[in-house]
Amino acid sequence: MAWLENRRNEGGRMEGKVKKPIRRLIIFLPVAKPGVDTDFLITYNQAYKYLTSHLDELPWELEIMEYYCQTFPIDANRNECATRFIEGVPIEGKRVWRADISIWFDTDHTIPLDTFTRLLLHDKPIVLGIYYLKTKKRDQPFYPVLFKRNEKKRDIFKAVMEFPKDELFEVDFAGMGAACIKREVFEAIESPYFEYSRHPLRTNASDSEFKHMANIKDVSEDKYFWDQVKDKTDYKILVDPKVQFGHIGKMIFDQYMYSAWLGEYKRKLLEQKGEIKFRELWGEMGIAEPYKEQEDVDRGTKKRKKTA
Repeated sequence: MAWLENRRNEGGRMEGKVKKPIRRLIIFLPVAKPGVDTDFLITYNQAYKYLTSHLDELPWELEIMEYYCQTFPIDANRNECATRFIEGVPIEGKRVWRADISIWFDTDHTIPLDTFTRLLLHDKPIVLGIYYLKTKKRDQPFYPVLFKRNEKKRDIFKAVMEFPKDELFEVDFAGMGAACIKREVFEAIESPYFEYSRHPLRTNASDSEFKHMANIKDVSEDKYFWDQVKDKTDYKILVDPKVQFGHIGKMIFDQYMYSAWLGEYKRKLLEQKGEIKFRELWGEMGIAEPYKEQEDVDRGTKKRKKTA
């Protein structure tokens, strides 16, 4: 189900007598489960209203479509959305509406008020917000859904435990529940874009090792997409640490809970292992450094990687 709204910044169209270019944004919202969390609806509607009342901050006029996808399971849901992004959404008559930019939200999140404007103003091929694993037991690890690859053992990932507070940083794998991705990224990879696969080791707190050993496929459709991005393109998977989502479970898991958990986790690890072993173990964790813009200078428009 699609809802199209022409929300162009009419007041700013002719600033300096120069007409702003038009960009088209599609917002993908999976609604495959029976209900949608109230906290999501409240915060999403607030964030959407904030966007439409701050269009003058954008360097382009904006047309917006909301696409509610009810397909199940979730890999098929995401593939339907990706297909609509690439091929366009049929509208009245025989016309097709094609977006330039996609924003993907999961409906079990709380959405920060300025999420849309922050993600859009980066004007990057890929930029993500942050959300955290929902844990069922107090002693389970409580990670951001952000990971770094172990290049020698591709099925082992390191959770990004520490990252810059104010600057963009790069990851190798993340959830799709808080993502802003341009059309060119999907054009550089292949369909199917998402596919159920085994959870990589160390990315699911409770039972990933068992499922991996038993070759059980799990709800890790995101990894298939990010593997394509990493292996077939030169695009950077960037994260804005100022875009912090809550993950709705029995409670809302957010950055404040994570900060408290991380401090306690490090304290216990130091107490149990001693300082030397602690430093060794902590060095194996995923620690992200600020992204250096210079890395992209002279690269030009990102394209599919060249093969020998």
